[in-house]
Amino acid sequence: MVTSIFVNLSTSDLDRSKTFFEALGWHINPVFTDENAACIVIEENLYLMVLSRDFFATFTDKPIADPRTSVMTHTARTETAGPNVGPAATFAVQV
Repeated sequence: MVTSIFVNLSTSDLDRSKTFFEALGWHINPVFTDENAACIVIEENLYLMVLSRDFFATFTDKPIADPRTSVMTHTARTETAGPNVGPAATFAVQV
């Protein structure tokens, strides 16, 4: 059985995102690409689905985070925590 992984990312500029990922050496699968989304092939069975913010919003009832604000918030929390952060919880997946 073949398993494929599709990671969904939102973007405010789909054309710019396609150019960026192509510059990394990845290619676009035109079968799953249109004016709302681009399927970026990382390797066989591993893909990024880069979706316009409006289209991405149709997949959830939750607000779509602004990456600039989110990164600044996480950076501030990290700086505040400093070296006092406790051990990380395990993120291992048991199959």
